[in-house]
Amino acid sequence: MASGEESRATRVWLQKQFRTSGLQLDPGALSYLVDAVQGLHDPEEYIHRIMDEASAGAQRRLTLESLEGLVRRLDGARAQTSGTQVIPAFQTPVLEYDPIRKQFHASPAPPRLFPEAKSKIALYVNRYHLVHQRLRRNRLFRPTHWAGVAGAQGQECELTELKALLGLVGQSKYVLGFLSQPREGEYALEDLSARLPLDIQDAERTPGLFTENSIVVAEGQLQPSGRFKAVALGMPPPESRAASIEALQGLVTFGGSEPDAKEAAAWDASHPDDATLLLSDVWLDDACAMANLEALLATLAEADASSQPPPSLIVLCGDFLSPAGRRAVVGGGAAKTSAAGGAGGGLMGECRRAFDGLGRLLAQFPAVQEKSTLVLVPGPEDVGLGRALPHPGLPRAVLQGLLSAAPNTIVGSNPCRWGEWKVGGCSCS
Repeated sequence: MASGEESRATRVWLQKQFRTSGLQLDPGALSYLVDAVQGLHDPEEYIHRIMDEASAGAQRRLTLESLEGLVRRLDGARAQTSGTQVIPAFQTPVLEYDPIRKQFHASPAPPRLFPEAKSKIALYVNRYHLVHQRLRRNRLFRPTHWAGVAGAQGQECELTELKALLGLVGQSKYVLGFLSQPREGEYALEDLSARLPLDIQDAERTPGLFTENSIVVAEGQLQPSGRFKAVALGMPPPESRAASIEALQGLVTFGGSEPDAKEAAAWDASHPDDATLLLSDVWLDDACAMANLEALLATLAEADASSQPPPSLIVLCGDFLSPAGRRAVVGGGAAKTSAAGGAGGGLMGECRRAFDGLGRLLAQFPAVQEKSTLVLVPGPEDVGLGRALPHPGLPRAVLQGLLSAAPNTIVGSNPCRWGEWKVGGCSCS
């Protein structure tokens, strides 16, 4: 749930959006939308879809019941026309392991592109917990509470915290920790409890890439000097996919929502030869690239006329402006000022004109536009946050012409995930 201040700001924004479109929201409908847009990567796109659907009807005032019915119609239409889902990077679930309850849970913190400094510490803590809980399920590292067969044969490798070694000088123990280098030429091993100098000069190493901050398993003894002398150093053993899925206890890791078996079977039966088309460096300002794209769409349209439907998903990846076109726009100081000013000129204006041209091109092939879902994935040089990853989706200010001509367009992030639903599971990428 959002805080009171965020909730009030969202209410004001929603009321303004709907009033601009000549629509009114009842209090119940407004509260429904306030909760619905929380956590969405692109709430503006979600609201615009609802307003477009509502504007097509005669009712200007939306009650809670009418709004819920409208949302169900939109979800139903999407389920019938597409067997794929695209999940932006900002909507993928983030799982954390709770060492107290010994179970996974979805992180309650919303995704942030510019997190606080403490998130870097939390990243390493969570990584340690992920590897540690996996090792504790491994037969070799599972804690033993009685001297059974494994204990009699000496096959157990129970892990010991580094701080617990201080009272176990000279005893051979197994430890898990991060490999670090506090000073050049000096190594250390650290976990969540302590950091100890590490001697790996005579250690036998298993195959693997040992880098700073990698998590390793070490066997050795704590010396009276306080240094841990390792006799063996290795990577944590892997785990089977089935065991990992069982440990998640049904939590969704991919994101999105899976349709029921009937929907998956219907989609699979109606699209036996379905495919996904991916194109990269689609320079919309380049005449040669646009001519090739037009030829490709024409080929898909001809195949559709011969009972060969086009791919259900057409993914266009940036950069969407050619290097030459980009240099021409941002080459001068005045152009740079214009590029930062808005969608009327400069880089934003050039992108808007390029996507307007893509919209006009798609309008020439209604069959492809109707049967295929277009996905836009921004490149490192496209408008937005520069080369920072994850890169949010392209702003609506440059896509208005394209979205008007091709409303069946998904504005994805970079990276993003997509899955095609099949009988018995999901084919994910």
